[in-house]
Amino acid sequence: MTGLGLIARDSDGLVLGGIADYRENRMEGECTEVEALRDGIIWGRDNNVARAIFEIN
Repeated sequence: MTGLGLIARDSDGLVLGGIADYRENRMEGECTEVEALRDGIIWGRDNNVARAIFEIN
């Protein structure tokens, strides 16, 4: 299994929301990062985020 997580913050550092997801298949590190970025973009779209900076750790 692979776990993905996202925390969204505003410019003051306040948490706006987040998600956590598990995938049945095992993914390599870069593929996991791409999936997390994709989920972040979808989350932002669904929550009417007009501008965003994405950071992957």
